Amino acid sequence: MQKKVLITNFAIRDYTGSEIDSLDIANYFLKQDYKVDIFTLNFNEPLKSKVNKEIFVYTYDDVEKLSTHYDLIWAHHFPLLDYLLFNKKITATYINFVSLSSYDPLEFPPLYYEELSNLCLLSEEAKKVYEEKIELKDTTIFPNYIPNEFLDVAPKEVKELNKICIISNHVPEELEKCAEIFNNEGIKTDIYGMRHKFEKITPELLKDYDLAITIGKSVLYSLYLKIPCFIYDHFGGDLFLNKDNITNSYNYNFSGRACRIKLSAEEMHQYIKENFEKNLNSLQDNYNFVIQNCMLETNMKNVLNKVYEKKVDFDALFKKYGYLKNYTEPYVRDVFYRNNMHQIELSNNINNLSIISSLKEQVKSLTKEKDEFYKQMTEMNNEITKIVNSKSWYVTKPFRGIYRLFSKKK
Repeated sequence: MQKKVLITNFAIRDYTGSEIDSLDIANYFLKQDYKVDIFTLNFNEPLKSKVNKEIFVYTYDDVEKLSTHYDLIWAHHFPLLDYLLFNKKITATYINFVSLSSYDPLEFPPLYYEELSNLCLLSEEAKKVYEEKIELKDTTIFPNYIPNEFLDVAPKEVKELNKICIISNHVPEELEKCAEIFNNEGIKTDIYGMRHKFEKITPELLKDYDLAITIGKSVLYSLYLKIPCFIYDHFGGDLFLNKDNITNSYNYNFSGRACRIKLSAEEMHQYIKENFEKNLNSLQDNYNFVIQNCMLETNMKNVLNKVYEKKVDFDALFKKYGYLKNYTEPYVRDVFYRNNMHQIELSNNINNLSIISSLKEQVKSLTKEKDEFYKQMTEMNNEITKIVNSKSWYVTKPFRGIYRLFSKKK
């Protein structure tokens, strides 16, 4: 009988870390011949069309279509897991909760994490952060990884710096300015992420560049393709990776928080220009590190071996934590409907593009009329100024006073 897995994630919509991760994990299980379901509160474009047609995605509106029992639940974001377990009474032989951040409240381990089969954390840094808040008894590090779509792509041979990509959803000001400096000197620099070019980072896209400036999982993508990588984002960064700093950077999920070095735009530009060629010597060592530590197939096998050691005792789970149903359902419902209303508004705006276009043309026309009016007023004021400052205006001043006096008497 075909095994079934349920994956949870707050949204399957944008090209953000947890959303891309959810699809990568779903595709992995699909390849292992699982029936794959996803539960989310926001299923929309641009990511919607990228989901394999054999993967079934359900939201709050059609949650009743989910199976009542799965072989495995692979959960992101604890409110969704709370809702499915305690409100919808969905069970699974094994449950693996994966926390993809130590800073996002939604990534916090569930209150009942000890009752689950396994708790995965993204990095050693995340483990340290959570150990300061809760008593962690048993966890597994499940780091970012190279997705299967990269495996058949040959590495690039970079020789010189001609083209740069910046990949970030939160580009700091100094990095924006650094991009301008590179573009102005003829080294084309593109920025990918929210508020810039917003698209999925594929191996074909990355191989078009000689340097990636980024953090997180796109660092691994670059290193696997043997593209030099400069770690920098809103936390600062670790700069170029080499055998001396790559392990420490990896322990902080290549986030830039290992070193937090801050540079001005000019300093960054100069540093990259001066150290780019030297960094080419580190590409093979960096590639070897990724192969050893960050391959999806290897890391999934390690995690699943751990997960399958412990079945979930639902009787004990419901008895100790069943009260959570009183808090979770209203929250999940509210989030879903707020997201849904946002999408309706967005759809309405798209449908009204012709009206918006017409209004824009009217604004252009009015602006042109306004500019012409101001031009005429300026010319008139200049002419009046000339008259007022002229000698004849000064000589005739007494006569203008007598004229006004007689005008009032009339």
